Amino acid sequence: MIFFFIGGLLCVLNHFKLGIGTNQEIYMALAKWWSDPSWIPGSFYFSDPPGTRIGFVAIMHPFWGLSSFENVSMAATFVNLFALGGLLFLIAKEVTRPTFFFMVLMHLTLFSGLGDVSFYSGEWMFGGAEPKTFAYIFALWGLLLFLKKKETWAFLLLSIAAYFHVLIAGWILLILLLDTWYMEGFKKAFKHGLVFLAGVVPLFFYLLSSYFQKGVNSFAGADEIFISNLNNHLRPWLVAGREDRFYFGLFYAFLGFTFALYRLKKCDSKTALLYRLSIYSFLVPAFFTLLAPWDWFTPFVKIFPFRLTLMQKVLLFLAAGLELNQRIEKVSWRKPLYATLAIVLLVTGGLRLNKNIFKRLETYQDQTLLDLSKVISLKYQPGTTVYYLDTNTEKSDDRLDPLSRMSRVNVYFVNKFLPFSPEKILEWHRKQNLTRKLQEDPTKLDLLENENIDVIISKRNLNLKLVGESGEFKIYEKFSNRLKL
Repeated sequence: MIFFFIGGLLCVLNHFKLGIGTNQEIYMALAKWWSDPSWIPGSFYFSDPPGTRIGFVAIMHPFWGLSSFENVSMAATFVNLFALGGLLFLIAKEVTRPTFFFMVLMHLTLFSGLGDVSFYSGEWMFGGAEPKTFAYIFALWGLLLFLKKKETWAFLLLSIAAYFHVLIAGWILLILLLDTWYMEGFKKAFKHGLVFLAGVVPLFFYLLSSYFQKGVNSFAGADEIFISNLNNHLRPWLVAGREDRFYFGLFYAFLGFTFALYRLKKCDSKTALLYRLSIYSFLVPAFFTLLAPWDWFTPFVKIFPFRLTLMQKVLLFLAAGLELNQRIEKVSWRKPLYATLAIVLLVTGGLRLNKNIFKRLETYQDQTLLDLSKVISLKYQPGTTVYYLDTNTEKSDDRLDPLSRMSRVNVYFVNKFLPFSPEKILEWHRKQNLTRKLQEDPTKLDLLENENIDVIISKRNLNLKLVGESGEFKIYEKFSNRLKL
């Protein structure tokens, strides 16, 4: 367990921050709402069906009554990071005993800014707790058991990951099945696939009875909207200003692929397994990249085929680090090297703590936002619909994202809060288009006349009844029937 503890500690040291990330704001609020819908009555965003995030909603349910939203969310992040780092070190230990050199190497590479994001497509696993971070925990646990030759339990754990994020579970399932097929034949791979399917049968019936109950017709137009608003993950080569990042990332991924091929026959069997899985994790997204120029392929990018580029990097760093770890153990000058590495660990670790914790002690909470939410909470009932007039639909301004859960209000439109259910995607897109018109001309407030909006927040002076101010934000009332008596 010592290696689990060390890996978890290093991951937390590098990535735990005071505060709540943008994605975490969305998913944690969704989980809390499904535990208690009266928290924000009639919420448009948080009433989005959990779908394949049902495991996340269920696992967070017991904790909402124990402490504040912020404390529960940050505690979940701490546990997630610790588990991810610990499992990665247990995987390393299954290959060979990690030394102090390996630990510092992972601290400087895999757990740092060098290794925590995929080669391209922006996929990550070290961050604020959300459905996919839980999915990665069960997936890595499954990979550990796969290394131990406990295949049945490995694929059952992968099926549990699907209850948190079906695509992450599905893509990692694919590379494990490919390796089983390559090494042990199709029959064995088919059996493993059946184990996974048996584990997701309850999830299938849940989705059949709730998420897909309206039928295929409700999807008309929703896929195109969903894809066009998630280009950074789904079509990274189309993200304006980031095309070079995609092509350089693809080049680095190819270099990693060739390195893994080169080392494949020169290492022990368990290290070779990590290299093989990294090779599959390159080939699968590369195959989809070749299909990308054809228009008929566009609807299929919704299955996030480029997520595996993260697993390629993670597995490559582990395998290469373990090989280097074995070589360093044989050199005569490792003692002065270890002394130097200890200093490096102390300095870089201290800098991380200072940046993520100490410097954020007084600034991680936005005082203006706290004051704004307090004014709204005091004046208006939970479930009041608030609209932020200055929303930029071309760029996610996440400063006001916490307003909904802090004030228990229903925010009319949030650029980052893209729903997943088709009918909500269509409604979200309608609100997005309306907001774009107001972005071009903020004086066209008559566009909001028939919208279910009670309060308007803006930095501008508007010809509406001003009911409060907080910093640069002004609070205007559209209707008065939501005032607390």
